[in-house]
Amino acid sequence: MSPKTLAVSRRGVVAVVRLDRPEKLNAMNSAMAAELVDQLGRLEDARCLVIAGDRRAFSAGADLAERFATAEASPAWPAAMAALAAFPRPTIAAIEGHCLGGGLLLALHCDFRVAGQGASLGCPEIERGFFPGTGMTQLVPRLIGPARAKELMMLGGTIPLAKAEAWGLVTSIVAAGCAESEACELAARLAAGPPVALRELKRLIDLASLVPVEEAIATERSARHVSGTRDASEGVRAFLERRKPHFTGQ
Repeated sequence: MSPKTLAVSRRGVVAVVRLDRPEKLNAMNSAMAAELVDQLGRLEDARCLVIAGDRRAFSAGADLAERFATAEASPAWPAAMAALAAFPRPTIAAIEGHCLGGGLLLALHCDFRVAGQGASLGCPEIERGFFPGTGMTQLVPRLIGPARAKELMMLGGTIPLAKAEAWGLVTSIVAAGCAESEACELAARLAAGPPVALRELKRLIDLASLVPVEEAIATERSARHVSGTRDASEGVRAFLERRKPHFTGQ
C-alpha cells in the first residue's frame, strides 16, 4: 500500500486537505493525485474546502523524478485537476513557501488563494527545458491575460508576491505563517452562505470564459430556480427581520 500523501481534517463544516510530503517539499506524484481525487469525492458534504501545505512549501511542483521515469506522462494529475475544478463547493488554497509549477497550477484551480508573506510563486519549467502542462498554458492566459502569462511562463523563475496579487494569481496576502488560519476564516464565511446559490454562482462564473456570452447568459437563466429555494426565502426573511440568515442548502 502506498504511503498517505494527504492529511484531511475537519473544522466544523470546513474541510482542510493538507499536502503531506514534507521531505519532498510537497512535490506532487501520482499517488497524491489519486488520493486527491478520492478525497474530493468524499468531501462534497463539506461547505468549503481549504488546500494547504506547510510553512516551507505549499508545493514545489511535480515530482520530476517520477514524471521522467517513464516516457509517457501520467494521466493522474489531469484527472485530479479536473476533479478539483469540478468540485461544487468553494475552494481556497492556503499558500506558504514554495508554490511552483504544478503546485501553482493546483492553487489556480482553487477559487481563492491566500498567500503568506514570503511565499514564492512561479513557473520554473522552462529552466528545465520543457514548459508547464496539464492545462497551465490555457488556464493562466484566461486568468491574467496572454502577455502576463508569457512573462510568467517564458521567463521562468518566480515573481514578486505583490505582482502576483496585482495580476490575480493571489487573492490576498497575509502575514507569514498565517495563510492557513486566514484561509479557514474565509472558508467559515463562505460556509455560512447559501450552498445552492454558491454552487450555481461558481459554475456560472467558471463558464464565463469558456463559452460565448449568449450561451453563458442562457445558462444563467436556467439557474433561476435558486431564487425559489428555502435559503432564498430565509435570506429575505432574515433581512426583513434584521438578523443573520441560517442557510441549510435547501
